Amino acid sequence: YRAAGGGLSVSTFGGSITLKGSTFLGNRAEDLEIPASRYTSGGSSTGGGASLITFFGGITIEDSIFGDGTEAGSNVADDGGGGLYAMMGPALEWDWQKEALYKPPSELFDPLAIERSNQTNEAEPFPPAKAIGNKLIVKNSHFNGNVAGYGGGAVLVGHYGHQGVELSDSSFKNNVAGYQWQAEDQGELVDIQHSNGAAGLELVVKSGEALVTNSVFEYNITKELRSPPRNRTVQPTEGGALRITSEQPVTVSNNRFAYNEVVCPDDMFFGRCEWYASGGGALIRGIATFTENEVVHNSAPISGGVHIIGAGTPPGSKISVTRNRIQYNEGITGGGITIIAPHQDTEISGNYIADNTSSQAQ
Repeated sequence: YRAAGGGLSVSTFGGSITLKGSTFLGNRAEDLEIPASRYTSGGSSTGGGASLITFFGGITIEDSIFGDGTEAGSNVADDGGGGLYAMMGPALEWDWQKEALYKPPSELFDPLAIERSNQTNEAEPFPPAKAIGNKLIVKNSHFNGNVAGYGGGAVLVGHYGHQGVELSDSSFKNNVAGYQWQAEDQGELVDIQHSNGAAGLELVVKSGEALVTNSVFEYNITKELRSPPRNRTVQPTEGGALRITSEQPVTVSNNRFAYNEVVCPDDMFFGRCEWYASGGGALIRGIATFTENEVVHNSAPISGGVHIIGAGTPPGSKISVTRNRIQYNEGITGGGITIIAPHQDTEISGNYIADNTSSQAQ
């Protein structure tokens, strides 16, 4: 039931991919059947406009358009990346041509499967990832009015062995994260819509640094219409415009985050959305440098403007928030910016933080 790349699908093991000056309108990657596993692990239809996947090469996207802001021009993915799904898979140091002869793809390039294989086959474990110097680069490209379960505008993934992800001079506007399907809830067939990632850009970086700069994120919405059946669990709803998950340093600079939302219904998460749904403008997990950004008129139950979480990063690393304008954001717990740094140093300087609202639910 997998459908990757409604408009364009490119996959390569050893080559790089370059996409320039292209336009993607009205494409769709959809599941013929929505499995129950989507409640927890996501589905399998990615890249409504385009799906670009390489393991040992880099990816460059320049001067391209994904969606035009109209319903007819919207690119849709039932799972991740309404406009674009781009992934540099794990660059592993072994003879993949030989291994591919007897290893199914699900084991050949799945880090968890490789780890399990190493544990059960200590005599001949898979070698570690090898840094090969490639990057995933997106510049001067625009994502407008796309829809997906997560990463409504785009999903960018830089796996182990690569040198990170860079986004610059681009825009994400009017994108939506939230897919809808039917399921039985206490004997009743109901429509359910769930999102577990950002409406604008979902960015995952396993090695190398992440950079998001000189870009605009406006009017993106991550939403829940109704909670899933009571015997299912789901991931939190996070990041109205941007969600970054990184094991390496993250720099977010000179961007505009405006009028983005995370929306959650009253019956979601036992009626306590303020525990789970966060980051109206952006949610960042990693060693973050957040500087010279404009964050205005965003909203979410937790931290209407920005939510930065240092969990999982090395003790002694530093989170830096400097020279930002953070204004007119709204949240139930945390209006402007929320920083959680369990073991990290935190520098906050030169910011203008004004007119934000936190209205703690009783």
